[in-house]
Amino acid sequence: MLQVRILPGLNLEIQQFFFIMFEKVGAFFQETKEELNKVTWPSREELWQATLVVVIMTLLLAAFIGAVDFFLSIIMRILLG
Repeated sequence: MLQVRILPGLNLEIQQFFFIMFEKVGAFFQETKEELNKVTWPSREELWQATLVVVIMTLLLAAFIGAVDFFLSIIMRILLG
C-alpha cells in the first residue's frame, strides 16, 4: 500500500483527500499494467507492414489532395480571370 506522510499545517479533510487521490492514482497505474499484460502485441514484421501501409496511403492521399487543389485553382483562375 502507498505510504503518505502527514503534512503539518493541513487539516484532516485535505489530508484525507490527498490520501484518497494517491490511492486512486496507484490503483490506476496497477490496473493499466494489468491491462497492458493482456494485450497481444504485433510482431516486428506485422508492425513493419502496417507502417508501410500507412506511409503509402498518406503519400497517395497527399498526391490526390495536391492534384485536386491544382485543378481547382486552374478552374478558379479561368472563372475569375
